[in-house]
Amino acid sequence: MKIDVSTKVIMSRHKKSRKIGWMHRQYDYAQGGRVVWFILTPAVFLFWLFFLWLAWANPGADTRGLLLVISLFTWPLLFWGALFLVLSAMRVQLQETAVTLHLRHLTHTIPYDDITAVHQNRLFIIIHTRHGRRYLERSIQHSPYLVAELKRRAPALRQAAVQYITAPLPRHLTGKLSSLLTHLGIASLCLFFSLGMATAVTQSEVTSEKIMAVAFSIVGFLSALLALYLAFFHFPRRVTFLPAHITLYHLLRRQQLSAAELQDASVQQQMITYKGVTRPSYSLVLTFRNGRTLTVQQDQVQQSLLEFLPVLEHHYQIKPIHYREKTLIPFRRFGNGSQNDFRWYFERESQVQPATVAEICHWLKQCRYVSDEEQFNSRDHWLHPVEFEVSRQGDCEDHALWAWRKLVELGIPAEFVVGQAKWTSDHPTEAHAWVTYMQDGRSYLLEATGKSTLIYPLEKTASRYHPWYSIDQDFQTYQHNRYIKADRKLSPGE
Repeated sequence: MKIDVSTKVIMSRHKKSRKIGWMHRQYDYAQGGRVVWFILTPAVFLFWLFFLWLAWANPGADTRGLLLVISLFTWPLLFWGALFLVLSAMRVQLQETAVTLHLRHLTHTIPYDDITAVHQNRLFIIIHTRHGRRYLERSIQHSPYLVAELKRRAPALRQAAVQYITAPLPRHLTGKLSSLLTHLGIASLCLFFSLGMATAVTQSEVTSEKIMAVAFSIVGFLSALLALYLAFFHFPRRVTFLPAHITLYHLLRRQQLSAAELQDASVQQQMITYKGVTRPSYSLVLTFRNGRTLTVQQDQVQQSLLEFLPVLEHHYQIKPIHYREKTLIPFRRFGNGSQNDFRWYFERESQVQPATVAEICHWLKQCRYVSDEEQFNSRDHWLHPVEFEVSRQGDCEDHALWAWRKLVELGIPAEFVVGQAKWTSDHPTEAHAWVTYMQDGRSYLLEATGKSTLIYPLEKTASRYHPWYSIDQDFQTYQHNRYIKADRKLSPGE
């Protein structure tokens, strides 16, 4: 059964962060990254002591001064190493109303209402609040997901996300200066290496050494040319999105493509392991009807490609696409109120026996939507379908679980889905549950809490319903992602 509904990546993959229900999560630092800092910091300290000893043992004033200057340069490295070693002991807990930072015996709680901005750079995750800033060392496990979770839970950032998507064109992706400087630096090193080998050719009298030096000189020169080509003709200085066309500006050339020819936009993911920490790297791929493609790497631009993808879908009317992966999802991952295996919801005899989908909808329309806080004084409580039949009131999960069971009992392939729903274009998405099913070769979405229209063709709901997890009639669970997974795992050297 294929489901073609958009989803949010922020809840898609938390394998190594602790699962404590949907609203409660804990993020720890990678042991590999902590070991690196634990080894590197003392090593830098010993390096500093070694140069001090050399300066003390060497009587020459010039040599001693040089050694002392070199030893002073180790102080910034020692400071950063000690700082990151301390920060690597921090734990981050996401709770219902606040995020809590634990560092040894110190605890600091930041209410989501106080968060004004969240971003990360190459060293830190920075949480801006009304009262200042808080820094997290970015080697924490799944740091992109932590940032995305904070942005989703903070009210100010949710509203800002809506405004970010709907803001009018033109919109821009801006290249990272550090990426350009990296290419130029590599080109300079290769060029100096090539010149050094060329100098060795003139000084050597052995033929074999000359041949080897010439070969290395040519390789270095070609490598420098390749790095310069990537810097001047491949590095994306700016990508501008206008209603009529999309323009990619390089340093020495420009590509302009018609926006009317834009057929699809997708994000591809590859996993990169560095210092014991595995993190995703993304690429934005734009496909045009004339067969051309435009690819932008996340490491080359400042903006988040996953956050920019909905911008393209909104302005260019691209149908949102999600990718469904069959995997084992613990039932507790579906929500705080999910305290039982899903087979439990099919136990006990039901007193309501609808014979058609229309009768299911008719019965649901007579039920009342009541929040868990009003009915049970609880944040999240999932009713058994038989109990829901008695009370005939509950929230979205209670309605959807009952509808899912009834569809399955009728022999209709159906899935219970949790995710986010967006009721209006200017309203933030909210956690929600619904049902999808297939009948007569078509897929439908059943909005169990609806009181007028409950059934919609699934292809028309992609812009409003964004699934995270689902489970089908055979109790097979699925994870829904907004990106295409790459088959290979990259290391920084590739």
